[in-house]
Amino acid sequence: MRSFLRRLAPVVAGVLCGFDRVVFKGRLPQLYSPEGMNCYAAANHVRLLDFKPHAKKVTQQVMQASLVESAKAAGRFHYLNSGRVSKRVSKRVSKEEEARRILKQHPIDEGLVAVLQCVEPCWTFDTKSIERRLTIVGEMGKCSSLYHYYRHRRFG
Repeated sequence: MRSFLRRLAPVVAGVLCGFDRVVFKGRLPQLYSPEGMNCYAAANHVRLLDFKPHAKKVTQQVMQASLVESAKAAGRFHYLNSGRVSKRVSKRVSKEEEARRILKQHPIDEGLVAVLQCVEPCWTFDTKSIERRLTIVGEMGKCSSLYHYYRHRRFG
């Protein structure tokens, strides 16, 4: 990068620095509808009366698999209250700024920098009786979102 900048310095107006990102969203399009979620429940032998407890159990499994506990143990986890509002000050806190703050406190050259968690609006599912038949319906709600920040030895 530096040799590139040295070579092209006369034509470079400025340099931006920031986290490089790859965003993985935790959604499966087939399940992102009430019909898909009803098929999921049927295929996994989940009774609709048991759907909510089952969904909570799966959520806990995802949380466990997402390195939250190891990030907490390493001091690399932070919960952002109300989406992005810091408890310490009333202004909004950027997730990237928070990841950089954690990186300063716990510097590493490579690996997991931070896991940030917040509650955000999302599409969620619940059961409802429609024409005397229990079914899964979609509705707007709040979901726990996890943001993982990593540092790569070569790419930053």
